[in-house]
Amino acid sequence: MIKLIITRLRHAWPQTRFIVRADSGFCRRRLPHWCERSGVDYIVGLARNARLHALVQVAEATRRVRVMLVSHHPLRELFAVAAARLAASLFRILCVRHSMATERSLHDSQEQERGGHARGAI
Repeated sequence: MIKLIITRLRHAWPQTRFIVRADSGFCRRRLPHWCERSGVDYIVGLARNARLHALVQVAEATRRVRVMLVSHHPLRELFAVAAARLAASLFRILCVRHSMATERSLHDSQEQERGGHARGAI
């Protein structure tokens, strides 16, 4: 039905940009694919769900932090320091995990060379 309507409207107004607005019940693969192939923009309203709500909360929190970092907010320096410390902590954790994995594989290979069984081997 949308295809027919858009085709007729394009015939009457060829330079017009069309935007299809649909509720989540109409968001099947066919509608977005047809719109993309046909050069029609589309907006689909999604029903609320827990996953979508969590994604919006993360995006909103990220946006707030960015605004604070680029504005002259009194907590800007505190957020910058906290972000740097968090990044450094994550880097240390990754380095320790990598070091432990390297030591474990080195120990296992030494055990195999001595004729012993590596951890977990039968």
